[in-house]
Amino acid sequence: MFLKEEDKKEEKLLLFSSLKSQEINQVFLSKNSFKNGVFIVKYLKSSGEKILVTFSKKLKLNKPQKNKVKRQIQHILRDEYKELELKNFHIVFILIKLPQENIFQLLKQNIKSILIQLKDVEKTI
Repeated sequence: MFLKEEDKKEEKLLLFSSLKSQEINQVFLSKNSFKNGVFIVKYLKSSGEKILVTFSKKLKLNKPQKNKVKRQIQHILRDEYKELELKNFHIVFILIKLPQENIFQLLKQNIKSILIQLKDVEKTI
């Protein structure tokens, strides 16, 4: 089934609609998190899907670099999130280390492993 162009835009916006500060505080207070070599991921089981991508202050990236990496991460998340059919999570991805080479491929591998871990968490809840 093909989605209309406006439905695709709406779907994009729903997944990456911004977390409100109160929701971000709840995610951080929940203490549900794990870490791999590239990301720290904090999550909270919730009534809807919202994802926030942010960067560690220790990463010295200028705005264009951050925007490019953020777009890449959001693209990967959109594809992988749909594939795994995760439901009802508020997720905060904190990029702590940027790979030097093959950035897109390494980000994709890390994000996929993180989402698989979240899928396992979803099954246990």
